[in-house]
Amino acid sequence: QQHSGQHVLSAAFERLFQFQTVSFHMGDDSCSIDLAATAVSAVQVRRAEMLANQVIAQNRPVSVSFVTPQEAQSMGVRKIPSAEREKLRLVDIRDFDLNACGGTHVVATGQIGCILLRKTEKVRQGMRVEFVCGLRAVGTARQDFQSLTDAAAVFSTHIREVAPAPRLR
Repeated sequence: QQHSGQHVLSAAFERLFQFQTVSFHMGDDSCSIDLAATAVSAVQVRRAEMLANQVIAQNRPVSVSFVTPQEAQSMGVRKIPSAEREKLRLVDIRDFDLNACGGTHVVATGQIGCILLRKTEKVRQGMRVEFVCGLRAVGTARQDFQSLTDAAAVFSTHIREVAPAPRLR
């Protein structure tokens, strides 16, 4: 779920804003991608998250093939590794992303469940976007809701009034 979700999210940021993924990290609690961007706005985060979740909901097939690096270049692969190899393993999310990758993946995007973007931060090589997928996203959202509910109780207010959302201009 997490690794396939990373592919979908990276492709969403590249399609929408031409932000290439320069690295990614998969952890026990969350994952992150580092984007070649000087800033990522809240609107861009929401748009990328929405596109990624639409692709997941469409339950697009995910397939694997093996091709030469020359064949990969002519196929429009998102990122071709620099290491010399006789054959590249391509992961194809139908009509959305084609990328060289040796990792394990779902057989259809619906198995990712959902993607929840958690935060962005400036890092040396650009902007880091933290995310979680599937049941990990549900558990994280539940924890966030409980924290917000507890904070609202302390202030005797509704959860929507703990920290009002900034208005978009």
